[in-house]
Amino acid sequence: MSGAESTHDEHHAHKDSPVAASIVGLVIVMIFGQAFAVLNSGTWETGVIIAAVVLAAWTLVTIWVLDRD
Repeated sequence: MSGAESTHDEHHAHKDSPVAASIVGLVIVMIFGQAFAVLNSGTWETGVIIAAVVLAAWTLVTIWVLDRD
């Protein structure tokens, strides 16, 4: 068995936690949202809010819908 196959087997040995992944994903979205706000004169205006909402939605869709075995 090669190293890649062994690592892949170990990956499936632990339980996936979509709740924890969602929390981490949303924290990352907030960090990016704050970065977008800093780039936008430091304010959370409509464009920044839309970008954060789209990023959060895509994060949650990826975790809860597309990441199924």
